[in-house]
Formats: sequence, structure tokens, C-alpha cells
Amino acid sequence: MNEDVLILLAKDGSESAFRSLYERFREPIYLLAYRYTRNREEAEDILQETFIKAFRHIDSFRNERDGRFQAWLQRICVNNSISHLRKTKRRRDNSLSLADIQTEPTAKNSSPEEKMEHQHVLILVEQAVNRLSSKQKVIFDLRYNQHKTIRSIANLLGSSESNVKTQLSRSVKKLRKSLKPLWEET
Repeated sequence: MNEDVLILLAKDGSESAFRSLYERFREPIYLLAYRYTRNREEAEDILQETFIKAFRHIDSFRNERDGRFQAWLQRICVNNSISHLRKTKRRRDNSLSLADIQTEPTAKNSSPEEKMEHQHVLILVEQAVNRLSSKQKVIFDLRYNQHKTIRSIANLLGSSESNVKTQLSRSVKKLRKSLKPLWEET
């Protein structure tokens, strides 16, 4: 069934239409939540919370103003993820595990010393990123890992473009300060 029809039916209270929307968008929303939590259970909780909020506020979705339904869900999911990260206040490695770092690509004929140096740099970068605030981490990821535009990040977060630019600038400044010893080593 057409997405617009499902949305209209869901707005009229059709649980089966909303269930169809859930099935259609469950996976991309789960993957987005997992990207920020790196924990299956937490991502599942955020997924459920996202769809509960969407179901409660489906009347506020305006297709002509907000764009696609998936973008609206992503906005809810990102906000839930930021709230979750703030609540847990964990400073754990959200992006790479040691196993991931060990499998990062290096030059085929790198010496063992070069491979170790590469792993060391990756660990330091990830630690620096994890010291950013939850919101800055999400904005940084959306901009530099997912290659979103400033405008799309602002729309996704329900924020102004100037606020996104400010957060990005602060993030980069913090990262430069944290990673300054790396440049001094070389």
C-alpha cells in the first residue's frame, strides 16, 4: 500500500496501517539507533520509543512541510538517541571495538610497527570523539560520517542551521585540542 495512504489511515486510528508503517521503517530506524548506542538492547528500546512517540504524535506529521515520513521518524530517533546518551552518561567507545580497529585497512605491505601506529591513531581519534557531548557526537557523525548537509542535520534535529554550525565548530575545536599530541609526535 502507498505510504501516503498508510499515513492517512494511521492518522484516522488504524492500527494495521501503523503496523505496516512500523514494518516498513523498522530496520532503518533500528540501524540508526544502533549506530549511536552500539548496543542491541538499547537500540531496540530506542526503536520502540521512537514508534510509540510517532504513534502518539502522528497527527503532527505534515507531509508537505516535513517531507518524507522516514525523515520524520529519523528525527524522532536521533532525538531519542541523544536523550538516551545523556541519561546513561557513559563514556564508552561507541564506534569501534578493538576487534574493529584491528580489521581497519592498512597498506598491504605495512610493517608491524606501521600497523600498530595505525591502530594507536584510530584509538586516540575514537577516544577524542567520545569526549564530545552527546549532541555534538551525533552532529559530528551526521556531518562527517554520514555526509549530511548542514540543512538536513538542522531539519533532522529540529534545530537552526547556525546552531548546527556552532556545534560542529565546537566539536572540531575540541577534537583539535584532544588530538594535538598526535601532530606533535610526528
